[in-house]
Amino acid sequence: MNMHAQPQRTLAETALIDAFGERLSQLPGDGAVMVKRDDAIEAIKHGLPTRRVESWHYTDLRRLLTSVPAFEAAAVAKALAPVLEGSAVLPVLN
Repeated sequence: MNMHAQPQRTLAETALIDAFGERLSQLPGDGAVMVKRDDAIEAIKHGLPTRRVESWHYTDLRRLLTSVPAFEAAAVAKALAPVLEGSAVLPVLN
């Protein structure tokens, strides 16, 4: 019989799960988006990827992500110039 012990959550994992729960009702998206979002948070509840996961072998996200920045509803992003003339810049904030 094999038993798989669930590792204790890191502070970052706990912060991500708590932040999701606090903002769940404010998040946009239709049913399909909500299903994907729920799947993602369930994966985080089982722990962030470590080097034991083959596809994350060279990046131990569980060890690297030590904290989660506080959410800022009115955060300001600095505009960036396009790298190539005429190309689009896709800003990502929060």
